[in-house]
Amino acid sequence: MGAVAGRERDQGRAERLGPGHARTLGRTRSQGSWPAEAGGEHDQHSPRAAPHAAVVPRTLHPDNLTARHPAATIRRVRLVLASASPRRRELLGWLGVEFVVDAADVDERPLPSESAEQLVRRLAAAKACATAARQRAAWVLAADTVVEIDGDVLGKPADPAGAATMLARLGGREHRVVTAFVLLAPGGTVRADEVVVSRVHFRPLRPAAIAAYAESGEPLDKAGAYAIQGRGAALVSSIDGSVTNVIGLPLREVEGALAEAGLLAG
Repeated sequence: MGAVAGRERDQGRAERLGPGHARTLGRTRSQGSWPAEAGGEHDQHSPRAAPHAAVVPRTLHPDNLTARHPAATIRRVRLVLASASPRRRELLGWLGVEFVVDAADVDERPLPSESAEQLVRRLAAAKACATAARQRAAWVLAADTVVEIDGDVLGKPADPAGAATMLARLGGREHRVVTAFVLLAPGGTVRADEVVVSRVHFRPLRPAAIAAYAESGEPLDKAGAYAIQGRGAALVSSIDGSVTNVIGLPLREVEGALAEAGLLAG
């Protein structure tokens, strides 16, 4: 299936984002195809991390990022990642930027009749605002990712039985992975607000394979009950769109937002 075509832009105006809501401005994107061999995971939470600055050779980036910032580093402006996800920490580190982690604790339950795009945009905004309230002098980057099939948002399964139910629904079918990210300047001005969509196709799954994976424990803290960076890679036949978006942070778009904000040197 082709990539999602919807895309909204409003870059000429800086707006303030109030706590507890996300504005409907932003960009919705879906990039070109990438095979499902690269690893990844959805929004995965863990305890707060210490200051982090990892660098991975850019040639290893799954999204085949351009070399316009070959030695990209953050200027002497503090960047805070408002996420406890270890995969988001790793992905942001791939850009060569220095940042600290200050995870936001927000209620992630969807509202009635809320679409996947509306949900991730609202939650990314809520995370950004919560962290910005503590980090007033810093730039803040926040993101949220969900899995959607048949218009239903799949959260994290509570137990192996719930994981098996989700996996059986995904088997042999295509679903969407939807990520929103928000970049706030010091003081709370919105500098970026985007939604990126990738389509993931699962191969047909045997009941025994579903049961074995569900019982492995890997799906229990993953949206949609799978993680591509682990055993879940065997479930996926193809990805149409950004693979780093499936992991939880669309690097091409995030890199562009950081560059447009003047945060990337080089």
